[in-house]
Amino acid sequence: MTVDFDLESADYVAFAEERQRFAPNSLARLYYFGVLPVLVVGLAFVTQSLITGAVFTGLFIGSGWFFQDRFQRIYRRNAYSEENLSFSMRRWTATLEDEGIRISSDAADVLYRWPFVRQVFRGPRYVCFELTPLQRVHIPIRAFRDEEHIQKFISTAQSHVKNPASRI
Repeated sequence: MTVDFDLESADYVAFAEERQRFAPNSLARLYYFGVLPVLVVGLAFVTQSLITGAVFTGLFIGSGWFFQDRFQRIYRRNAYSEENLSFSMRRWTATLEDEGIRISSDAADVLYRWPFVRQVFRGPRYVCFELTPLQRVHIPIRAFRDEEHIQKFISTAQSHVKNPASRI
C-alpha cells in the first residue's frame, strides 16, 4: 500500500511543537508561582510600596515575554527557511512493505523495519509511526483519498507492528 505526500514548512513547525511535550512545565510554574511573587513582595518591602513592586515585576515579565517572542520568531524564520527545508519539502512516498515502511523521494530512501516501529496511530493532522517516544515518522492526513483509505493504511501498518512488551 502506497501513499504520496508533500511536507510543508507548517508541518515542520507542528513537529517541533509536538516535541515540546517533553519539556517540563514544572520549572515554569515554579518561576511564575514561586519566584515572581517573592520578587513582588521583596521589592514591595525594599521600596515600601506594593504598587512599585508589582509594576516592576510586571515590566520584568513583559520584557521577558517580548524578548522570548522576538527570539522565537527569528529562530523560526531561519530554521524553517526555504533553504533549510529544501531537502525535506519535496514529493515523498510512503510504502508499506513486508520488511517495514519505506519513505522515499528523489533525494532519499529510508526503510524503517517493523520490529523498530513501536506503534502506528492517527493524530489530528498526521498518521504517525512512533519509533521512539521522541522520534516519529509523520504522514499528513491530506495525503489520503478519504477516511476509508486512512483506516485501511493504519490497520495494514498496525498488523505488522509487534506487541511492544515482546520486543527486546
